Amino acid sequence: MPKNATTATVATTLPDLLTRAEAADAARVSLGTLKRWIAAGHLPTVRPGGRVLVRRDALAAYLEACSTTATAGPLAGRRA
Repeated sequence: MPKNATTATVATTLPDLLTRAEAADAARVSLGTLKRWIAAGHLPTVRPGGRVLVRRDALAAYLEACSTTATAGPLAGRRA
């Protein structure tokens, strides 16, 4: 997947449920960062049979929310 893949691309090219490693790879972050997002409650998971999985649509929504443009303050007009 290209480095600057859009959320729509992420949402349509991945399976419905991703392992944490697959989700980290898709988001282009380390596994540790993804685990911190989960621990902080930013990224919901499902746990079928003890496995920790991330829903594709939840990952896409979180990445979209993180990439919004600041509208006020010192970062106004800059991408997050």
